[in-house]
Amino acid sequence: MFDASITLLQVVGKAPLVLSSPLESPASIGIAYKMIEDKLVEADRYLGEVADQLRVSGVHNVATRVARGEAAANIVALADAGYDLVVMSTHGRSGLVRTLLGSVAEQVVREAGLPVLLVSSHQQMSEGVGGALSFDRILVPLDGSGFAEQTLPLAVAIAKASGGRLLLLKVVEEVPPLPPYTLVPGHPIYANSYLKRLVRGETLERVPCEVIGFEGDPATTILAAQEARNCSLIVMTTHGRTGLVRFIRGSVAEEVIKGSAVPVLVLCGRPVEAEPVYQGATASAV
Repeated sequence: MFDASITLLQVVGKAPLVLSSPLESPASIGIAYKMIEDKLVEADRYLGEVADQLRVSGVHNVATRVARGEAAANIVALADAGYDLVVMSTHGRSGLVRTLLGSVAEQVVREAGLPVLLVSSHQQMSEGVGGALSFDRILVPLDGSGFAEQTLPLAVAIAKASGGRLLLLKVVEEVPPLPPYTLVPGHPIYANSYLKRLVRGETLERVPCEVIGFEGDPATTILAAQEARNCSLIVMTTHGRTGLVRFIRGSVAEEVIKGSAVPVLVLCGRPVEAEPVYQGATASAV
């Protein structure tokens, strides 16, 4: 699809605590070092096998690298060496464990400065001609802001390369009942007007697009739209909040990633000065 080169990376964790204790015997330290060396050798062997499988599938430019230390830090450091995309799996931790231990994927999304394609073991991967991935329908959740629209050039590039079409979705959160014929800025009618205006813009020129506006919970609606429209990829932005703010407010992107039946391509957006065209939507805000 893109004729890209691929670097396979595996990170072997830090040395056991025994190496930092002055009370341990030389024999114990030697065993610990041997364990690390064995893991490095095994990682190199494993990556070689995966690289061979990719070459058989037609991906010829494949490199491998084994690193030691913190996983996220190594991924981010390598991503800074001129790569365009990070592809990784998620473990799906949740609750207190995730809050305390953090998430490698979350840190990479926040710090790499690149789009990150997140794939979970339970997700469906659509294959096209020759076994290549097929992104024939791409769901792009938007909230009316310039921040969320940062995903559009990326989604357009994928759609053009794969011959797919975009499904632009704007979710407005439910508002209290109002008198008949009363419209507020967050009403789905305004959402559709906003999306149609985007379609007429230069960014989406010559790309097949559909637009839908729904009222409801953002994450739930995004997942429902993906299933109902049989989308093979979700492309969305995240604010990259961390710590207590993130724990209290929650994360739409996290809920989508955790519940999605298809891969999710996440871009940690940059702050923009432009205000949302229409208020009342939080489709992809973290």
